[in-house]
Amino acid sequence: MIAPARPRGSADPFAEHDRLVAELTSRHDEARASFAALVADVTSPPVVYAHAEQFFLLPLFVPRALWTALRAQNERLLALTAAVVDDLLDDPARAAQTLGIDAGDAALAHSVPRRRSLAFARPDFLVAGAGAAFLETNVDSSLGGLGTADPLNRRYDALPLLRALRERMRLAWEPVMPPVADLFRAASGLERPAVAIVDWDDEVGGVPWPYERMRDDLARLGVAAEVGSDRELAFEAGRLTLRARPVDVVYRGFTPGARTRRGAHALEPLLRADRAGVPVLSDWWAPFYSSKVVLALLSAREAEGRLAGADAAFVRAHVPFSRVLREGFAHAGGRRVDLVPYVLRRREELVIKSASDGSAENVTVGCETDEAAWRAAVERALRAGGFIVQRFVEPPLVRQPVLTESGVELAAFRWNLSTFLIGGAAAGSCFRGLPLDAHLRISCMLGAREGTVFLTG
Repeated sequence: MIAPARPRGSADPFAEHDRLVAELTSRHDEARASFAALVADVTSPPVVYAHAEQFFLLPLFVPRALWTALRAQNERLLALTAAVVDDLLDDPARAAQTLGIDAGDAALAHSVPRRRSLAFARPDFLVAGAGAAFLETNVDSSLGGLGTADPLNRRYDALPLLRALRERMRLAWEPVMPPVADLFRAASGLERPAVAIVDWDDEVGGVPWPYERMRDDLARLGVAAEVGSDRELAFEAGRLTLRARPVDVVYRGFTPGARTRRGAHALEPLLRADRAGVPVLSDWWAPFYSSKVVLALLSAREAEGRLAGADAAFVRAHVPFSRVLREGFAHAGGRRVDLVPYVLRRREELVIKSASDGSAENVTVGCETDEAAWRAAVERALRAGGFIVQRFVEPPLVRQPVLTESGVELAAFRWNLSTFLIGGAAAGSCFRGLPLDAHLRISCMLGAREGTVFLTG
């Protein structure tokens, strides 16, 4: 279970959660039966995960009181992100340079009308004493787990093990797809829009089930969706089609990077449709809102006294020290410091990140490297530009109940969590975890497992 600092006073929101975990670990016979049933269900058609080792065989159990606070914090972070980027985008060329956006990615954005691209977001955060400690915003991400969250939670919900617990304890999960369906309706202006769920050829062909489960759940909600690749789109006579079927709105998670720039020719039908007014969610302007530099700007503005009281308090509590990595002076630890020497001295406290790369690409964790490698990473980041330095936040340790062939075991993991923000409002969640004995501390690196959240209390 998550174990941040517990609130003082008589009401303890963790108490029921603790009882639930204790109850789970005592039900060995039901657990063994649940293990077999869940593995067979999730890995057979319609597939949610191809292999049992890809996901946690029980949800993460989070106290509702904690999750209510985390939801509000996620929504506020997105609002602050929007305020920073909207202001910068008054000069889009300057915004791209300030936010470390590659010129090719910026060119893609400029090829379509400018929009406030906040339809989908998934901030990554760790749970600390004050709630969320935000590491990234991920507005442009393809939102891993979006399609599989609801199907997996329905299967958890049907387990006899959890049904028995529900007779005495409060357990619930938040569905993700209803607000997604509402977002597609609002974007298209239609009650029953035709949706195209689109990605690269190898993503759709090699890992089809997240897209297919999203399609299935949208169908249950009255929204017809088809899954395909960019190459299967056509835009002719003012109409977008996927394999000759008309399309009213597109879901296409967009992550900037070399692959997107190399494959831009395959995106041409979608870009033409976007210019003609077909709604594309998320769109090409999303990387501006997703840049990790936004966190660095918020953190620096708080340190310099340039944020209002409530916003300053929020950033101080929930955004770790983050700065654009460049030569010059910055505020750190309540004083003005020469940033590069400061970063070199504080290796074990810091992490260097590319502003726009994902999947832990171009990330250097100081406490996992030596001084020579750290200096090389600093020099490389200064040459390339578009990097931030951030205080490394140790992932919290949790003891997660995991189903095994012999029953329920409590296993220790390091976690980071994500809240889905659909149209700016929180709806559902996912997480990644690394076994405690893994030498890596960043969850999206090799070895992480994925899961969803159930609320207790």
